[in-house]
Amino acid sequence: MTILHFAGFLRVQLSDTDSIRLLLALMKWTARFTKRWHSKNGFEHGENPRNARLSYRKHP
Repeated sequence: MTILHFAGFLRVQLSDTDSIRLLLALMKWTARFTKRWHSKNGFEHGENPRNARLSYRKHP
């Protein structure tokens, strides 16, 4: 099931309020997971350079 199919399913099965709550919960979980992953793996694994140390300038 693609994201578009899933979104269509949500639109049919859930009210607008429920859809928004689910979307916000997914966004919050994703942000937490991403932050935790980057704190463990650091810049060398794709962290946004704006949030990283300036060590990215060492690489050409």
